[in-house]
Amino acid sequence: AWAPFLERYAAQLPCLHEGLCPRRDRERWPLLGRWYRAMESEAPAYSCRLRGDDESWRRVLVMQGYGNVGMAPPPLDPGDGVAEGAASSPSEVAAAWAVYSKTRPHVADTPAREVASIIVRNRVGIARDASMRRLSSALGTDEEIDEGLRALASALCGGEAKGEAKGGGRAPGGDEGGAGRLVGLAAAAARHLEKRVCVPRDMGAPAAAALREAARALTAAEDGAGGALTRELL
Repeated sequence: AWAPFLERYAAQLPCLHEGLCPRRDRERWPLLGRWYRAMESEAPAYSCRLRGDDESWRRVLVMQGYGNVGMAPPPLDPGDGVAEGAASSPSEVAAAWAVYSKTRPHVADTPAREVASIIVRNRVGIARDASMRRLSSALGTDEEIDEGLRALASALCGGEAKGEAKGGGRAPGGDEGGAGRLVGLAAAAARHLEKRVCVPRDMGAPAAAALREAARALTAAEDGAGGALTRELL
């Protein structure tokens, strides 16, 4: 019963009170730190699908007054990543995901591939939302939105940012310039989803973290040769 409250405290309190970091200040609150770590590493169903993430919880702060009572003060910058990420290590998160996905055939074997699966299953709704909102100038047409989502799904699965356009024809990408273009479309699609995703409504926290890492990696790749993104990046 207390899990949502403690999640919210960990994400929001550092933005409201300077130096108040329940999840990270383990010397001040060692038992609370152990609780966060145990819930994220030893309760796979909770940590992989039910737990919210910092970004989604912080958005609630700026939504106060929209269907909520009162107005929250301007949020502080937590700074230095003191409130970012999970209390558990990446290896513990990966181990929890392995346990979670092993008994659920509908769940992908990695968080990144789970994001790709979610994109494929919900592609019509995602494309409609991107078309209405036009949050990125790079996704200016329905065809570019479709190509971007396909390229992003490919990259999340550990391959190159590539895909086929609607109708079955191959999307541009047979040369360096075309590959770079697809990386740009995939990056734009990732940034759009990063802004729109809500955890755990749309996906679990590990999957959302993989999406945000993909957005970072693809955006960085826009300035390089583009095309291939290794499994280490995603």
